[in-house]
Amino acid sequence: MIALLIVELKFDFCSGIKKNTYFMKQLLMILSVTLLMSACSAGAENGRPAMPPMALPTLTVDTVSLVDYTKYPASVEGVSNININAKVSGYINQVLVDEGERVKKGQSLFKLETQSFNQQANAAKAMVSAAQVEVDRLKPLVKEEIVSAIQLKTAEAKLESAKSNLAAIRANIAYCNITAPVDGVVNEIRFREGSLVGPMTAKLTTVSNIDQVYVYFAMNEKAFLQFIKDAEGENVTDKIEHLPKVKLLLADDTTYPYEGKIETITGSIDKMTGAVQFRAVFPNPDHILRNGSSGQVMVPKEYHQVMVIPAMSISELQDRKMVYAVAPNDSVFVKYIKVEAIVNNRAVVNAGLKRHDKIVGQGVGKLRPGMTIKPIPSTTDKVVNSFSTYFK
Repeated sequence: MIALLIVELKFDFCSGIKKNTYFMKQLLMILSVTLLMSACSAGAENGRPAMPPMALPTLTVDTVSLVDYTKYPASVEGVSNININAKVSGYINQVLVDEGERVKKGQSLFKLETQSFNQQANAAKAMVSAAQVEVDRLKPLVKEEIVSAIQLKTAEAKLESAKSNLAAIRANIAYCNITAPVDGVVNEIRFREGSLVGPMTAKLTTVSNIDQVYVYFAMNEKAFLQFIKDAEGENVTDKIEHLPKVKLLLADDTTYPYEGKIETITGSIDKMTGAVQFRAVFPNPDHILRNGSSGQVMVPKEYHQVMVIPAMSISELQDRKMVYAVAPNDSVFVKYIKVEAIVNNRAVVNAGLKRHDKIVGQGVGKLRPGMTIKPIPSTTDKVVNSFSTYFK
């Protein structure tokens, strides 16, 4: 029959082109039917059974609560981070502490030479003594009206000036013993014995109180606005009070064992970066965190009783997300959904599904609407964990 149609087609082609379209359509249709019948006959003759339905994991949609974390680069500073400077000029005689050492408030850190100040103090003492002698000499003379009271007052003024000068020199001698202003840890020591230091010299070291630390991080304006909108409270101050605690991811990718509290948010947006700065305070009893440490602050977002499915259960078609739902007869059909967030390979679905819907958990790339499957009951956790284990 095919041969006759080809001959007829050839004849008609020579006769006129108008009939070609008709015979071509006929030929293609007959060829398709013939090939299909041949394939079926061959399959039947070979005794091959029809393909069974694919066995695929299925799960029932339910609601759960979970927490997502957004990470922001952060820097660490001690709650008290005080520069140590010399108030007077002099050579360092002794460095009494070492870098990284814990010190108490008032503990000596450096001692400067005091020889020149001691000499000045001796001269000042002599001036005080001389002024005192003059005052003592004039007092009886004033009583006897031998000299005027003005002379006595002048002498007394000189005595007070001499005492003030002596007190200043003694204060300078005291400043030669440089002490810790707070409890804390000594940082880098920049000058050693023999170095000439003074008020104009760079800091000698820094003492940081790291029993608690400040952790600074920043959000861009868009993230900040959404963060504030989601927070509970009537104003920013009230919202800060109700913010959940944050975590800190350390430089070695381990999570710091203590949680922190956001205390302040800057009142302006940085014009250069377009960011808003936050400050959180963390306890640091083990002194793991040091001044200058880095890490990432993990800010939580809580989802309460939301529908969650494995992210791998979702397909995309022309920017639309869909899942394959399972009908009572085990056939599959498409449901279009909306996803709010992806949290640890789990999709938070806010539209398109309802509780107790049954969907295909894995293997959705092999499916087409109307296909029949063999369901293997599973759960969201099992599907997600099987994926994680496979790609570990």
